[in-house]
Amino acid sequence: MLSTSSGNGTRRIARWFRAATLGAACAVWLVPSAFSQPARLLPVDEAASDPSFFAFRMELAEAIARRDTAFVVGVLAPDVKIGFGGEVGPAEFGREWFTDDDGSRLWTTLGRLVAGGGRLWEDRQNGNLFEAPYWSAFWDAEAYDPFEHAVVLGDRVAVLGEPRPGADMVAELTFDIVRVTDSFLASSSGDGDVWVQVELESGQSGFVRGRHLASPLDYRIAFRKVADGWKIQWLLAGD
Repeated sequence: MLSTSSGNGTRRIARWFRAATLGAACAVWLVPSAFSQPARLLPVDEAASDPSFFAFRMELAEAIARRDTAFVVGVLAPDVKIGFGGEVGPAEFGREWFTDDDGSRLWTTLGRLVAGGGRLWEDRQNGNLFEAPYWSAFWDAEAYDPFEHAVVLGDRVAVLGEPRPGADMVAELTFDIVRVTDSFLASSSGDGDVWVQVELESGQSGFVRGRHLASPLDYRIAFRKVADGWKIQWLLAGD
């Protein structure tokens, strides 16, 4: 998530970009086999495949860090889509995202998406399209029902036997895909954490902190390359 400080936020995003680009040239699925390997969706960022988008995204990251509403409005496509009920255009975007006092929901959402890697679709006829975050853009809906599964974002994330800190550890997961069996459980220790009950490929179940999980149906964004630069084509959630 982005810092509200422009310098710190930009440096944090740049570090993530470097790690994602060096860590994977494309999304890697490890589909369960006869040896019961876990299914994983590793980080991937194809932004560098189009230098113009890579530069644009850095500008957008800086705008997010300083909460620059004018910049975001200036890069909205005329037909920007914000939902599946016909909500289209900058005016609808504003009604959805600029209604709270400080716009914190927008900046938090954009920060997470911009730092989440993504997939570049080359399209010479309509202009290249970049989809983010990577866990949505590369999700295989035929293999894993997006309404029932999520990906664990992180390295060696603990799965615990109970929804509380200090509970016995069931497993450690690294970008594993898990089935969500129950969500939004308050910590039994009363510390305010939100936990999600998940089922592993092995059939084991346990609890993961909600902040470590991401759904492919959560907010996602797409950018289209047009004559005067890159524009936000959609920012929406659901299906």
